[in-house]
Amino acid sequence: MSKKILGIIIVVCFMLLSPMAQENRRWRLKFEHTAPTMISITEADGVKKAYWYTRYTVINDTERNIPWMVQIRLVIDKVKEGVPESKVPEVFYQATIPEGYDKAEYLGNLQTYYDTDLPAVKQEILRQLQIYPRLTPQEKTVLDLLDNKKAKSAFEVMKKAGLSYYETRNILDRLVIQNLALPEAILGSTTFMEGKTDHAIFLIYGLPTQIKIGETVNGWQLFSFTSNRAIMKKQNVLYTLSQGMLLESTYIKSDKLPFERDDHLVSRDEALGVYKGRVAKDGAKQHEFRPAVIPKHSRIEGIAIFCDVSTEADFMGIVVSGLVDPIIRRNRKVWVENEVLLCGYSRFSSDFQHHQTKLLYQKSEVLSIKELKTSPKKPPEMREE
Repeated sequence: MSKKILGIIIVVCFMLLSPMAQENRRWRLKFEHTAPTMISITEADGVKKAYWYTRYTVINDTERNIPWMVQIRLVIDKVKEGVPESKVPEVFYQATIPEGYDKAEYLGNLQTYYDTDLPAVKQEILRQLQIYPRLTPQEKTVLDLLDNKKAKSAFEVMKKAGLSYYETRNILDRLVIQNLALPEAILGSTTFMEGKTDHAIFLIYGLPTQIKIGETVNGWQLFSFTSNRAIMKKQNVLYTLSQGMLLESTYIKSDKLPFERDDHLVSRDEALGVYKGRVAKDGAKQHEFRPAVIPKHSRIEGIAIFCDVSTEADFMGIVVSGLVDPIIRRNRKVWVENEVLLCGYSRFSSDFQHHQTKLLYQKSEVLSIKELKTSPKKPPEMREE
């Protein structure tokens, strides 16, 4: 072998092994999860309701922080009565079609359910699994600021905790779910019901009350609203209420002690990020959202919960997107590729509470790829393949 050829090989190897070359590769996250599991929970009215969940772990063993873009869906082969039908790509069940089923009819009945934040359901799942999450430093701070005799509002707590109103409310709600704090409705308990054409309806003292933009309720001003959302303003804080949400509560510390056994399992909203509230930017106050990232060389454990799933399902699957860098740069062109992880299961049960699931297949599948005609300036998340 000539010295010239040997020199070229050495240069190429150095380029391939250099940190810059490794950084420019498309990132790919690892994903592990348990089989879909059904849990039966007795609601406040005494009616049993079935929920499905899966525990998952997202692993980032790359050299860079990656934005959280993971989306988890549950797909079943039956449509629940009264729920609009939602199609999924036919490729989902191309790998395994149950023997004796008409393929067109089978694929036409697929129904999609999205991961939902249900704190009470999550707490029951964790209790049955005997998992008791560790408190975060911020949760410990907020808990220490509560009193077991005198109730405090979220505003009182946030000032001493140095957190935004959104962060404080979210932490207080998590402490309530863990039975470490107890909520107390303030005088004139107010709940947002719905938005009409020119007013929103709130339940005050148990009576429906019409509130227009600019009017106040318990010190909160109605800033804007839609049919199912109301944005309230108080002391330069904007807070969004969904239907059925209580406007404000006070909180006291319960007599329960934290029982910390395992790491905190994130749920959907926690994984996506957190609202930082109103912040000053360029001389103006704006509502800022801090998106979540998956730090390099880290793993995030979570739980995905699906509600209103038909109990008649015989086959189901988990569809996970956001595990692979969607941006591809090849031959001076930019492509957007949608690659998902597909995991199909068969399911059978003897009654409402007992069931088993069996893995049929697991594979990665490219559902779509599209070329971008114009290439904008290369943002940090874009990497060469």
